[in-house]
Amino acid sequence: GTDVVREGLDLSSGAADALRILLSGNTGTIRGTAPRGKMIIYEDSRGSHPGVFTDSSGQFRVDGLAPGRYRLRVLQEEGEKEIAVQEGETATVDLR
Repeated sequence: GTDVVREGLDLSSGAADALRILLSGNTGTIRGTAPRGKMIIYEDSRGSHPGVFTDSSGQFRVDGLAPGRYRLRVLQEEGEKEIAVQEGETATVDLR
């Protein structure tokens, strides 16, 4: 019942109950638009991740995301947007 990706897992004093680990390869994706040739920074509750660049048409894509909330912004520009990503979902965002 605990999401250890965000909270961490402390077994230093042993496990109180049986430990059940659920893994999934059904990750989420964020697709979006922003000014072309710009770096997009994305963060979740654990902090920043390596950025991605928009292509010549201003499109970007971030694959392999764990379900959760992400904050996205264009590097060296004002403002940010928050988006939720579910397991297996492709969420879209416009950062222009």
